[in-house]
Amino acid sequence: MRPQLTLPSRPHDPLLLEAGSPVEARGIASRLVTFMLFLAVLLLYTCYSASIVVLLQSSSSSIRTLRDVWKSRLDVGAENMPYNVYFLTQMGKTGDEVRRGMYHDKLARPGRPSNFINMTEGVRRIQEGLFAFVAIDSPLYGHIQARFEEHEKCDLFEVDGYSPLRHPHLVTRRDSPITHLLKIKLLIQWERGFRNRFIRRVLYSKPRCDVMGARFMSVSFIGARNAYYLIVGGMGASVLVLLAELLHSRLRAGGPGAGPEASLGRAAAGAGSSGVRLSPVNEELGKQEISALCG
Repeated sequence: MRPQLTLPSRPHDPLLLEAGSPVEARGIASRLVTFMLFLAVLLLYTCYSASIVVLLQSSSSSIRTLRDVWKSRLDVGAENMPYNVYFLTQMGKTGDEVRRGMYHDKLARPGRPSNFINMTEGVRRIQEGLFAFVAIDSPLYGHIQARFEEHEKCDLFEVDGYSPLRHPHLVTRRDSPITHLLKIKLLIQWERGFRNRFIRRVLYSKPRCDVMGARFMSVSFIGARNAYYLIVGGMGASVLVLLAELLHSRLRAGGPGAGPEASLGRAAAGAGSSGVRLSPVNEELGKQEISALCG
């Protein structure tokens, strides 16, 4: 005798299966169709899971400008150096709307400590995530290369244009006789490639991302909060439905005409309505049985 799988047929005994069928295919054609159908569902489920993983691992592209940083929920800090504090403070007073908002809403919020911190602390907070740091790029990238893992370097992104000055470190006295000469020599360095060679050999550049396809990242509670909200909401709704079903069952069981005496009375009434007559002796015995049952 062949073993068979018996599925519950009652509505209050559900059975959840990821793949399976209560009908057994006996013909070759039907078995091939069933096999291909289950294989297609399996491939679809695998592709869907892979797309979710790729979506979670991809970097966000919603922040590209200073306005995006200002409107986002990122914390912003700056290197605690005299020239950096001076430039950022001046831009917070005389700059445009975005730079003033960045300074007053992110860097120097009223009633809170300012976010001018040292380089080591800034790199640590960048590594933790959801933090933007304003600093000179070469020493910043040196700290990042010494501290970050290879897969963490793929999440770095630059936003240029915070300072309106392209080279704030190149200064001369106003009306100085060497200003024109210095300008000519700097242009010669840039045209002949001395500056680029010096930058490549001495200064640190942005770390390269070489493990984009092989990196794995964990999902935080903040990133998956919508899924947890959905799970908690479904559990709460199931508890409410269970309580409603229990209340409905109690009301039906404890309503009028639900006792044994009423059920026997309905049976006697039904027997009388169908044309069956009870003799006085049988009627007396019936009353005694009802009295004995009711105690």
